[in-house]
This record gives sequence, structure tokens and C-alpha cells, in this order.
Amino acid sequence: MSHFFKLTLTLLALLWRKLGQLWLTSRWQPEKPISEQRSFAWQHNPKKLWLMLKPQRAQPNYRRCFIRNMGVGLGILLLVFLFRDTAFLQGIENEGIDTLMQIRQKIIPANPTIPSFVWLDIDDNTHQAWNAPLFTPRDRLHQLIKTAVKAEASLVIVDVDLSRKTPMDGLEKCTQALEHHPYDQALSDYLGGYKAACSDKPICPPIILARTFQPNAASPHNTRPSFLDEATKKSTPYVQWASALFFRDPYEHKIRHWWLWQSACSAKQPTVIPSIELLAASLIRNGMSQSAGLEQELQSFKPQDCFGTPTTHLPPENIPIEIGELTVSTGQHGIKQRVMFSMPWSVKNQPPRLPYYLKNQAGQPVITIFPAQPYAELPLTVSLEALKNSIVVIGGSYREGGDTHLTPLGEMPGALIIINAIHTLLEYGEIKPLANWIKILTYFGLLVLMSFVLARFGYGLGSIILGVFVLVVLIPGSILLFSYGIWLDFMLPLSVIMQLLPL
Repeated sequence: MSHFFKLTLTLLALLWRKLGQLWLTSRWQPEKPISEQRSFAWQHNPKKLWLMLKPQRAQPNYRRCFIRNMGVGLGILLLVFLFRDTAFLQGIENEGIDTLMQIRQKIIPANPTIPSFVWLDIDDNTHQAWNAPLFTPRDRLHQLIKTAVKAEASLVIVDVDLSRKTPMDGLEKCTQALEHHPYDQALSDYLGGYKAACSDKPICPPIILARTFQPNAASPHNTRPSFLDEATKKSTPYVQWASALFFRDPYEHKIRHWWLWQSACSAKQPTVIPSIELLAASLIRNGMSQSAGLEQELQSFKPQDCFGTPTTHLPPENIPIEIGELTVSTGQHGIKQRVMFSMPWSVKNQPPRLPYYLKNQAGQPVITIFPAQPYAELPLTVSLEALKNSIVVIGGSYREGGDTHLTPLGEMPGALIIINAIHTLLEYGEIKPLANWIKILTYFGLLVLMSFVLARFGYGLGSIILGVFVLVVLIPGSILLFSYGIWLDFMLPLSVIMQLLPL
């Protein structure tokens, strides 16, 4: 709750500054009307404060002050609505949502329908134990996947770059019959035969592989070829590609919004690739039998062609897409596309010591982070109980991997961003802004309240009353609604009005 106290102190400091300005004005201009002197009487004699709150006859300029405040406030609200898509106002809104996420981090409600997460982290110690390779060794990755499958996980996600082949240096004569390095070939054979192996198994978790793309600022992206392309085709839908890309804020370079699918070109063929969080949430909610429904729903977002200058059909904003029991909407930068970050990476500004556990409000584990090394060794010497029925994510946080990004909760490895995004879709679906008519009534009610308080009690005491109202009612109310995935964006109009009214 340190962020809540920080917000409280900031607001109190602002109010104190306003009162100080008014006090200085009163000292330099002592000749003031009686109605204005009354606003400062409590500063010189605190015992008379109760007189300020006692209902009295309205002052002669009360109605004029109320109408003036209402007029100014309505004008400001109109400007806010007209220019709500500007970078300045979106920045205020982003800061408001970020603040609520910081206040509510680690406060996770219990939900028995959401599997727990287990992250097998290729951390710095694991990376060094594997002799600091340039990329994840394929034999180690092969064993990690087999371990998660053996543990009967509900889903296995591989957040590792699979576009690189293991070099064949010194093995050309020994591997003439093999198309790839033995480690790559073994992984390819395992995934290529995964669908057939699942035919006689009662539990066979789907495997999601992270698809990488060639650098390209515009959409559609071109996929990078992988030595696992053919193996994945053989085992679809048990093994599927998905995108690990997120939108990054161009000004603050923070990841706030997900990118639910990629319009892409693969081998000059138009395709659409779902994000890892969308595919994972669809598999958890709908099961393997409805995986074709996701592909069908996304077909309309394929590029029109992949020759010359590829073009992509951009759908209108906020069009709902129903995928079985999961509903998402189109769009890129709106409230509905926000990831609800609740699981931070840093513990006292340092990466957590592994193993690390984060529990929900019922005391049940939400995420468990283990170092990956013990789970990639043979024979296994660790228990697999925590992996059973969990969403197992294989990814790296080691520094040389460069997969750490800024988020509203600070720096975070890509694997944990994916986990937060999956949890958001499963817990809330999308952040739901209030209906426009509710917003209008809420803002109008706030404006009437502010105008009345400032006109009735003066700008000195009125600022204190409004500050207490914000701290006691508005902020806790927004936190409560936010816990249900509902965003009451009071900070946007309130912050603008508080700054522009003549306080």
C-alpha cells in the first residue's frame, strides 16, 4: 500500500501549497471583503473551524460563484471529451491506471477456474551452469518440455527463440544423414510425433511455441523460419505457434497493451498468428476441441497479399470477437487492450530469490518460479507436484538474454509479461470502461459537488473538503471497481478541473 500513501501525501502537499498561496495573498492584501476573510478565520483561530462547517445563510456571491465554477467545469469536460485521444490526455489516463495497478499489485482474488502458473526460469545461475550459451541449448529445452509433459501440466508455453539452428561445427561427417544438429533433430522428432503420441494418452497438454518475426515497423510482419516448422504442422493442434509481441508505448517505452494477433506473411503466404495469451486463454476456456474456432475467427485479419507491398485489413475499433467462452475486441491502444499487471518481478527493487511463490487472497499459489536447471537434468531429482495441472512457462530472465521490458510495475522479463496477460484474459477478459451515460452522470455529479463545495466554503476549506472526498471516496471506490476489472477514469477529468479552476 506504499503507493496509496504516496498518492495521499502528494494530494495533501498540493492542498497545502494552495492554502499557502492563499495565506500569502491574505497577508499582502489584508483589506478583503468579509465573505473572503471568513475563509481564513480558521487559520488564525482553529477553534472556530466548526463555524465554517455550520450551515449558514448563503453569501451574496454564492450563486454567481457556483454558476461560474459549473461553466468552467463543463467547458473543461467538453474539451476533455473532444480531445480524449490526444497523447496528453491518454498519458493522464495511463498514469491513473498504472497507479491503481501499483496499489493493487500482489492482491489477487482466488479463482478456482484459473490454473496456477509455474515458470521454469532460465535465470543467471542456470545460464552460467549451461556455460553461458548464445541461445537456449536445444537438448536442455527438449528435456524441460518433456518434464512439463510428464508432470501432466495443463498447458506448456515455450517463450524461447526457436529460429536459430544449433551449429554443426565438427559434426558434418558424423551427421550426414541428419538434416539438423542432433539436439535440434531430437527436439524436432519429439514435437513432430507429439500428436501421434497423444492418441493413447489420457492427459496430453498442448504446447505453444513462440514465433519470432523479422524486424518490421509496419504490419504485416514476416515470420522467421524455424527448424520446427514441419514438426509443428504434423502435430497441430497439439503443437502451435503463437506471437509473443506486445505494444510498447512510444514515449515511455512501457508495455501496457497486448497485441492479440499478428497479420503476417509466412513463406510468402498470408496468415494470422494469435498471441500466446489469446491462444492460451482460448485453450484453457474452450479446450482442444474448439481450437479451430479461434483460427476461423481470425481469418478475416489475414493480409490481403504478401507480394509487393503487403496490406492488412484494419477492423473498426471495439468490435467484439467471440471465441467459445472467451470474448475479446478489436483495437490496439484502448482501455480494453490493457494488460492488468498484478504479478511484479522485483522484490524490494531486486529480482526475487528462487524458488519464489506468490499466493492469492485465499493463500493458494498463483505463480511459482523455479530455476530451470534441475528440471533439465537426468535423472530428475526434484518433485513435479507443483507442475501438475498448471500452466508451465519455459522462459529466461538471464541478463544476457535481453528479454526484460518496462511495465507499470517496473522492469519485467517477457515470460512474466505473458503470464500477467494470460491471467488478465482468464480473470477479467478485458478491462471494462463504464458506459458513457454512467460516465456523464458521474462527471456531472462530481462537477456539481465541487462547484457547490467551493462556492459554499470558499477555496481554502473547500479544497480540503474535496481532498478528503477524493481520498476517502473516489480513490477507494476506483480501487474497488478496478478489482472487478472496471475502470472509473475519474483522475482524467478531476485532475484537469482541479488544476484549471481558480483554486
